[in-house]
Amino acid sequence: MERGAFALLGMAAQAESEAGDAAAANGINITLDQQLVADIKTLIQAIETYAQSAGVAKPAAPAGKQFYSRQEEKAAETDRHTAFSL
Repeated sequence: MERGAFALLGMAAQAESEAGDAAAANGINITLDQQLVADIKTLIQAIETYAQSAGVAKPAAPAGKQFYSRQEEKAAETDRHTAFSL
């Protein structure tokens, strides 16, 4: 579990550092390789299995982002499908 969490944290920290001030203004995108996506999926399944066995209810999904334009909405949809799929 820690390996996946620290890998993601390290990637985010590196991307933010490399982007500098642009990250604050525009955010950052991080591309995950297939192995890391597979590791994250395995981690999610393990957490869900443990939570079920402990009697912890899965939290509701957060409400989706409100888009200011159809172009933003389409761009986000494309990003969700091409960046990675969990």
